[in-house]
Amino acid sequence: MIFKGKYKDIIFIFLVFSSLYYFIRIYQNYKFSEFLVRMSVDYQIGQRLMVAPEGYVMTGKFRELLEKYHVGNIKIYGHNFQDKKQLYDLIRNCQNTALADRKNIPLLVATDQEGGWIAHLRKGFTIPPSNQAIGRTGKRHYAYLAAKLIATELKTVGINVNFAPVVDLALNRKNWVIGPRSFGQDPDLVVELASESIKAHLKQDVLPVIKHYPSLGRNEADPHVSFLTNKKDFRTLLQEDLKPFNELLKGYENGLMIGNVSVPSLVKHMETVDKNNYWMWYYVPAVFSPIIIQHYLIKMNHYYGLIFSDEMNIPPVKKMMSIEMAVYRSMKSGVDIVLVSEPPEKIVEIIQYLKRQYLADPQFRNQTIGSVKKILKYKSILFRKRNKVRYFSSKNYDIPLFKKYYSKLDFIDNARFKELNYLLSLNTTDLYRNADNLVPLKSRPDMMKKNFILITSKDSLYQECRKYIKTKLTFIRMEPYFSDDINETEKDRILSQIDPGSVVIMTVLSRKYKELVRAVSRKNRNLIIINLLHKHNIEDMKEIRTILCTYSDNTVQARAAVDYLFNKPDVRDDRIKREYREF
Repeated sequence: MIFKGKYKDIIFIFLVFSSLYYFIRIYQNYKFSEFLVRMSVDYQIGQRLMVAPEGYVMTGKFRELLEKYHVGNIKIYGHNFQDKKQLYDLIRNCQNTALADRKNIPLLVATDQEGGWIAHLRKGFTIPPSNQAIGRTGKRHYAYLAAKLIATELKTVGINVNFAPVVDLALNRKNWVIGPRSFGQDPDLVVELASESIKAHLKQDVLPVIKHYPSLGRNEADPHVSFLTNKKDFRTLLQEDLKPFNELLKGYENGLMIGNVSVPSLVKHMETVDKNNYWMWYYVPAVFSPIIIQHYLIKMNHYYGLIFSDEMNIPPVKKMMSIEMAVYRSMKSGVDIVLVSEPPEKIVEIIQYLKRQYLADPQFRNQTIGSVKKILKYKSILFRKRNKVRYFSSKNYDIPLFKKYYSKLDFIDNARFKELNYLLSLNTTDLYRNADNLVPLKSRPDMMKKNFILITSKDSLYQECRKYIKTKLTFIRMEPYFSDDINETEKDRILSQIDPGSVVIMTVLSRKYKELVRAVSRKNRNLIIINLLHKHNIEDMKEIRTILCTYSDNTVQARAAVDYLFNKPDVRDDRIKREYREF
């Protein structure tokens, strides 16, 4: 005998425990399949929809969606958020309504909390610097720490899915939709920083959903206004646009959001792989394309995680087809959960339409069963700490109702979080141009003796500047112009208050400020711009000699920029590294 004595016993024990483990797994899979079979069509359809509450509280009609139609996922928007206590109550009530049902299946609760420019939850929440601000530094621990701040607060109020991070490459400087939301142009850098963000989310049991596959970064228009087309060749797509997605879908349990963009060269590539003619799919948006989702993403790249759609309730979708047809087509193309923010009455119509398709279309029925399996798997993972089901239980979920613990809400935006966010904001402030060496202003006594003029839409910056300025400070308040141009009357009002001998500090939010900025600079050479969002707002303003960029319009980032402008504090990176290790 080769194996004698204790080695024989060890091998025997190993085989016994291995057999027991596999027996338990087989039994669990059997019970799961049995559980799925017992789910009605309503339950299965409901698990594939993500809807939004109508307001700050759960209405009777919305309760009916959860109780009667078994909708399994909700998304929180800005119009659902008043304060953290109200949001906590709304989510808790929705979860308890779902859990009170006999299937006891919890909800996926999602939001967009990217940091920087995009954040549905603002008042009372920590909003770290944008991806572009972090990407410019290239520091992994900044990305991890920013995501950890976000994910920790989301978990506290009951949100378990975050549609972040954005991994589109910033390949078009005129692309204002992605802009500061992207980590940068280098796919390797994007993968590196997004990986840290994903890790931070998963550590808090919040599912990160990378977006917007197969990338919106190359286009210029808004995908919420019109469908986009990426016309690049497949080799370039593989090396640039698709690379972050292909890399990040390998090693992490993250979800994926499909964007409203068509990619003809990708579909043509699949023609050569499958030996089929897909010409009718060349200009079909990815969210409706089985070629992109099922053939390329799932079969070719072996991605088996959750696939979410972007919002269906947008003009380009409604112009193309009915909302019912859009939801059905995206599901049949391979999307597991479709986001549709319609009133409850319309959601009921969509459910009824999907039920008819479920009964009439065997392929759609099989797809729905497969998607529901994935959804329940992810819910089991996200709620594993609350789920009291044991190995040999006949149930799949045994989750107690959520109780009121308002005291834990004090954890949100606490003193430590505020300090960390401020340090991140200060260290990501970009001194984009300093041709006259005005920054820091405290090193220029000749400039500090002058009067100052502050032109901004942010009232809070007046007090921040006042801390440093001992001379006269004139505050010229203006509106945050995005959709409308600054009219001539407004320009004249602002220019009439410009003193050529003063130092002018002006914040810029969009390209609509371009002519005003140039008019001010012609009247006063000591103009300092704090660019709050996209870099392309100021890139072609060569005459502006002093520019700071925050890549975000958040108050904390703006305050940090003022401190940087006057004092340029020496914040050592080892402080943030220490917090990163401890946090």
